[in-house]
Amino acid sequence: MSPEDAQPLIPSTEIRYVGIGEITIYFVSEDELRVLERGGTSSIFLNLAIFFMSVGASFFASLLLSPPPSIRTFVVMVVLTVFTAIAGFVLIFLWWRSSGDATDTIKRIRARRIPPGGKIIEGTRIS
Repeated sequence: MSPEDAQPLIPSTEIRYVGIGEITIYFVSEDELRVLERGGTSSIFLNLAIFFMSVGASFFASLLLSPPPSIRTFVVMVVLTVFTAIAGFVLIFLWWRSSGDATDTIKRIRARRIPPGGKIIEGTRIS
């Protein structure tokens, strides 16, 4: 077998490099990084709110559809229904208030961007 007849072991591959127009680097603090990593507490609040609202709705349906076996059981069911409903509404409110934490953090980081042709602070170096 001559070297001219030999097949290459690895087929040749064509590689094309396509550059991107611009790379923007944002400086992020540890606190902002933590907020972005955990995604905020809003998802926990929403999950707990759904849980408490579901339990409250179940207790409420039980109160409406079945006669209470004793007054003591009725009072316990009413207390549990009211407690879970209040907890659900409080958690829904907390979720609503904190749902924009990650979005606000991202907007704050992007607001630091220096516009094209803007002044760059002297003495800053990237190493």
